[in-house]
Amino acid sequence: MTLSRTEKRTAIYLKKVGLKVREIREAKGMTLEDVEAAGYPSWRHLQKVESGHPMTVKTLCNLALALGVQPSRFLDEINI
Repeated sequence: MTLSRTEKRTAIYLKKVGLKVREIREAKGMTLEDVEAAGYPSWRHLQKVESGHPMTVKTLCNLALALGVQPSRFLDEINI
């Protein structure tokens, strides 16, 4: 199966958002398990998000609450 141009760009965008999530988490000195202990449902799911798997707005909000940041932080300075 060949991905369309839009699908390729979306995959790149998701990867960038995931990397931003990881960057913020690491800047706060938190492990995956720390984020789970702070209220995020699963460190395994967070690992997938950080790897660029699709996520919902609810996921971004849950992450923001667990990391103590605004959800918009995950999208700052990311261009499609």
